[in-house]
Amino acid sequence: MTREEAIAVLSDRDNFLWWEMSKAERECYSEVFDMAISALKDRPKGEWIPVTERNPDIYKKVEKYLITDDEEQVRTACFVNCGDACWWDHLHVVAWQPLPEPYKAKSEDKE
Repeated sequence: MTREEAIAVLSDRDNFLWWEMSKAERECYSEVFDMAISALKDRPKGEWIPVTERNPDIYKKVEKYLITDDEEQVRTACFVNCGDACWWDHLHVVAWQPLPEPYKAKSEDKE
């Protein structure tokens, strides 16, 4: 089963005899299913996500990502959200991943 198939199965709550559960059970299972779907959608840092699979979730108007283009170049690019339309500010994006956390120097204990 692929990741996408697992997400589809978990998203179709009718597969789980939803109507036979109490309200409390439905709320509990709903939260579990949402967590499972979220975990399946998230990928480990450093793993490329093809744009044919999905684009970034839209929470900010502009968010910068690491991308690979159709010339196999690695660059940074922004995914832009303008309400009704979303796009990459770089042509021919093939895959993307979140930027890593910035480097922070380790503070050494001075004695």
